[in-house]
Amino acid sequence: MAPEGVDSLRPGQQLGKGACADIVAVETAGIATPLVLKRARAGIGSAATSHFETAAQILPRLATVHVPALHAAGLDHEAPYLLMDRIAGTSLEEVLRRGALPLEEIVARGAALARALHAIHQQHAVHGNLLPSHVTFTADGTAVLLSFGLAHHRDCPDLLPQAEWLREVSSPWMAPEQLFLVRDDARSDQWSLGALMYQMAVGHPPFVDPGQAVNASPLRERLWKSPLPLRHQRPDLPGWLQEVIHRCLEVAPSDRFEHCGQVAWLLQHPAAVEIDRGRARTAPAPVWRRLTRWFQHQRDPVHALKGLQHAGSHRAPLVVLALDPDLVEGDLPVALRAAAARVMATETHAHLACLTVVARAESVATLPGDSAASRAGRQALQQWARSLRLPPSRISQHVFEGGDPLDHLLEFARANQADLLIIGCSHRERGPAQAGRIWPQLMHRVVAEAECSVHVVRPQGDRRTHDA
Repeated sequence: MAPEGVDSLRPGQQLGKGACADIVAVETAGIATPLVLKRARAGIGSAATSHFETAAQILPRLATVHVPALHAAGLDHEAPYLLMDRIAGTSLEEVLRRGALPLEEIVARGAALARALHAIHQQHAVHGNLLPSHVTFTADGTAVLLSFGLAHHRDCPDLLPQAEWLREVSSPWMAPEQLFLVRDDARSDQWSLGALMYQMAVGHPPFVDPGQAVNASPLRERLWKSPLPLRHQRPDLPGWLQEVIHRCLEVAPSDRFEHCGQVAWLLQHPAAVEIDRGRARTAPAPVWRRLTRWFQHQRDPVHALKGLQHAGSHRAPLVVLALDPDLVEGDLPVALRAAAARVMATETHAHLACLTVVARAESVATLPGDSAASRAGRQALQQWARSLRLPPSRISQHVFEGGDPLDHLLEFARANQADLLIIGCSHRERGPAQAGRIWPQLMHRVVAEAECSVHVVRPQGDRRTHDA
């Protein structure tokens, strides 16, 4: 139940003071949860008022634990206000005061933040102003996003004047394409996620030297500069973490991950991370490469932002294909390859993710994805896919060790928003000698539980046979 007005609220502790608003803990009859009142100070101007109007439009549209509930919004003596749930927890700003974090904490907090962003992106919102002070972690590790005054929603008018937006986009956590007033691309939030994780790892944002003021990084420089490799500063960090963070920080949105759900999933499944050779380096970019990118930027400022004009409609279809690692030759894998070839020829922008499961490595000293079985599984997938002749940007191999193959398949498809699952089944693989086969036994469960279309492939001439 919303209160009648600000006068009905019982004020408590002042929690903060922003550039244009006061934040106070309040209580009111009819609402049992702790509340916070964010009220603008007098004389803030119409541009700042639009921040309140934007948040008031967008917050009610977001049904998720990752944003505070909005109970009321309006004007109090001509000053706009927002009445929201008070989020108990620790702000990311407070966490980052400790400096570089241990690996386990980087992964846990990064994955939680990626899940929060993915949740609002699925509901057609882009935060657009992801700062350490705008993220709070609750006691159970859930990330809650605050301050939606610069956000964008597909179904809401964009109330923020362009001049105000340009003045705001100056933080070291803002994506380079935002310089060109791109406000509707969720991958901009992913760049900010990468910048925050970078700071978690080394104690300072990308493009900001240690001890330098955080606002000393001009936004335009991010169009041609590369961040210093994480492992150049912290050699103890694994290569897969550098790959994930630096891919989030790619200049071109099309070179980043498709969505933040994919980032969250990979942080929890490092064995599935494919490391790009260019992002694997630990030394700073050579001078000639930096000069080349600088000259390109001088000639064409948007050269690095390929695909920028397609912001908001960028997602390429994802096709996931499950393959038994022991069946890379024969009628069934040939049929699967033919089916994959047809789909990829029809969907010319689609990405094919080939997935398999191998036995878990027995040695506890073996790194995820580095066991002999995992390497053999990856080689089997590469051998199977070779004749498809797809460029590396359109195909990837993912090997999982141990566990339930169905759980791996469905979780991968769900986390990465797969559009199609391709699985194979052959009655000829079901005799007593094939009792250990894992894939044929999953067909009915996959079709029942998958959240996308499922294509079941059988070899030509495959027929059910009955024992005498």
